Amino acid sequence: MKNLKQKIDMLKVVSHPVRIRILMQLAKGGRCVSDLEKFLDVSQPNLSQHLAILRDHRVIDYYPDGKLRRYFIVEPMIYKLLEMLFSGATVTPVL
Repeated sequence: MKNLKQKIDMLKVVSHPVRIRILMQLAKGGRCVSDLEKFLDVSQPNLSQHLAILRDHRVIDYYPDGKLRRYFIVEPMIYKLLEMLFSGATVTPVL
């Protein structure tokens, strides 16, 4: 289990509105950057910066899919957090 400081740091990382929207999409399953661009209406450079931050903090990771990278959530606490924030929304891990 993570200590309190680690949990607080993770909350700081995911609290940005764009990152929350990214995580909501990733909670539905692996997504590539072009998929996320369509869903979020965010420029590719901006989106890539947010993905890098989430990845650097081990909230998400990616796997190769041909020439694409499919991003997915690796931190289980994120699913619980999203469910708390958006009660009523279906947010379950898709493996």
